[in-house]
Amino acid sequence: MKTSRVALIIYFLFCFLAVFADVLRNETLTLISLPFIIPAISFYYLIETKKKNYLLLLFLLCCFIGDSVGLMNFENEVYYILVPFFIANLVLLIMVFQNLERFKFSIFNIPSVVILVLFVGYLWYSIVDLFLFHEVLIRILIIIYGGLLFFVTVFAGYNLICKLNNANLFLGIGVTCIVVSDTFYIVYNYQTQLVVLDVLHLFAQVLSYYFVTKYVLTKEASKTG
Repeated sequence: MKTSRVALIIYFLFCFLAVFADVLRNETLTLISLPFIIPAISFYYLIETKKKNYLLLLFLLCCFIGDSVGLMNFENEVYYILVPFFIANLVLLIMVFQNLERFKFSIFNIPSVVILVLFVGYLWYSIVDLFLFHEVLIRILIIIYGGLLFFVTVFAGYNLICKLNNANLFLGIGVTCIVVSDTFYIVYNYQTQLVVLDVLHLFAQVLSYYFVTKYVLTKEASKTG
């Protein structure tokens, strides 16, 4: 069995254990599974790639820091978690910009982009509206973080609309996972503390690492192939 396949199996194993631990609310199992997810997917990437993409490695590092901060259960942890994940999303936006597809005017493309912008904009507004009666600082942070995620989502969707291929599909799924994860995190922590919301947040979050990594690897293969 290829070493990269083993690394991928280990990654999915730790993902399963982390999500299972979240279902059981077992902190011990979480501590011995969640911190190994990003090292496993990073190892898989380093084996598979022929040319290292340091932006991807920076993205994974920031997500690792964010995950680690989340394990520490700080009071008002959102203030600490937003920083590394904001940097991670900023790095992802840079990666998307580097591979932005050329726009093609068509009856399908223009309405699709408009609908995408309106939908993501409405989602951003809805999340910000949840913090209407919270302190000013957290509202400002959510507006800035959500604004960045808005652009990441719009440009990822734009790429998929303009050119449907494996790389853009992986990117689209990865960004969707990030949006779903962040949305459920906000709803769970600030609205309804249902365990299923926290589990879905974690599940989408750990899956996003795989799809963003596959996006970079597939894009690399298309350029060298």
